[in-house]
Order: sequence, then structure tokens, then C-alpha cells
Amino acid sequence: MQERSPAAPPRPFVVGSLDRRMAIERIAFDVQAVLGFAPEDLIGSPLSRLVVPTERGRFTDLVARAGRSADGAGDALAIRSRSGAPRLCHLLLRRGGLGPGYSFALILNEAEPEAGEAERSLPATLSPRESEVVNALVDGDRPPAIARNLHLTPATVRN
Repeated sequence: MQERSPAAPPRPFVVGSLDRRMAIERIAFDVQAVLGFAPEDLIGSPLSRLVVPTERGRFTDLVARAGRSADGAGDALAIRSRSGAPRLCHLLLRRGGLGPGYSFALILNEAEPEAGEAERSLPATLSPRESEVVNALVDGDRPPAIARNLHLTPATVRN
């Protein structure tokens, strides 16, 4: 019998929506635990405010790719925490969702990169199944409902 490896702990994430100007319209309270910001400190601010300045070109490219694709786009970017320390996150953007702007998900990568590390440890693209889960999250569905709708275990959705 093959031995099962223990499931990886779920990575912290934050979901929200942006208006047409890419300003944060809604953001989950989880942002306080993940990045240290209170939601009210970010509402109305451009999402780019959270992107580390050296990553702004990659962010602009991500916005352009998300705008051209009905499925949205994602990329690993350094995101600024309240303390100013960069956190490597996978930022997923998709047009529409909760309003006329974009929906987004920030998934924290627990393994922070070494200084100067060029390679990102999160994939630039998601599998079709992972995309289904993330799209449901950015649409505002909760993990238990996503698990039921996609015939997955709740642990699979959290991971």
C-alpha cells in the first residue's frame, strides 16, 4: 500500500474587487492577518499601492493580460505588507465578478524567496481545476460551497 504524504497546510489568501480605476472596492477581513492592513485602510486605494515598486511593470503586464482574457490572469509578485516588508504572493485578476472592474485574489506564498532570487515558486498559470476554485473564490463563494459545487473535499479547496 502506498503511503500518503500529509496534506500541505492551506496558504493564507485575500479576495476582493476593484472598480474601473483599479481601486479596491471590497476586500476580505483576512487582509489584516495576511498583510497587516485593516480593510478600511485599503478601500478606495489603488491595488498598485500594495505592489512593491520594482514589481510595478509586472503588475501592469498582469492587468493587461487579465483584461484580454475571460479567464483572467495570475502572476507571482512581491506585495508590500503594513510593516513595509515584501511578501511573495500569487495575484490573480479577472474582469467582472462583483462589479464592472476586476475581482482579485492574493494567495500568500509561505516560502519567502531568498534575496535576489529570480525564480518564482508559484506557477504563472493555474490548472483548469485550480482556476475553477479561484474563480469561485473571487466571485465571493465560500470554501464549503465551492467544495459541494465542484465535488471536492473542503480540504482540497482550502489547499
